[in-house]
Amino acid sequence: MCKYIDAVVYDDPATGLIGIQLVRESDLLAAPTLTADEVESVGATRISWTDLKSTVKVTYTDPGRNYETGGVMAQNSAVVRALGGAVDLESRDAPAFTSATVATVSATRLLRAMSYPLSKVEVKGNRALASLRAGQAFRLQWARPSIDAYYRVTRVDLGSSNDPWPTVSGVEDVFAAASNTFTPPVTGGGGAVGAAAL
Repeated sequence: MCKYIDAVVYDDPATGLIGIQLVRESDLLAAPTLTADEVESVGATRISWTDLKSTVKVTYTDPGRNYETGGVMAQNSAVVRALGGAVDLESRDAPAFTSATVATVSATRLLRAMSYPLSKVEVKGNRALASLRAGQAFRLQWARPSIDAYYRVTRVDLGSSNDPWPTVSGVEDVFAAASNTFTPPVTGGGGAVGAAAL
């Protein structure tokens, strides 16, 4: 169900209930901002170009063809060229879709996230971080590495008795990728190094 509505299911430690977070662009308007006041340390990386998907295929149920399986594709030609013409295909089955239009919208949305070298962060800080939930958007403003960007929470580690500092893992929000700024740290990894305006 989550893949159809673009949502994240999580356990809420405050209430003991299971919650669901829809991933929507409007979330950014109310996203909390994390700065040095709440954050102790930040680790940041960027997804390598070799890990990107250049093409997404979504299959659906086609009522116009006696309810046989149909398929639509979305492709980022810039990524294809960047990878030397290689086509890296990601396939998703969505039998609940019965419209090529809806399937195309889904493929385009998936491609937008899978074909962009988004950054990832691990943020460690005070108990204010413990209020964040999976799928929630937050804005991170940090000096070194230089970051002013929106992220989506992928995991929250509430800490332990030996290490009470919560740690939040996040991936760059694709809705805000065009306006985010992130200077990746210099490492020996495969990610991009240097200043980048996202």
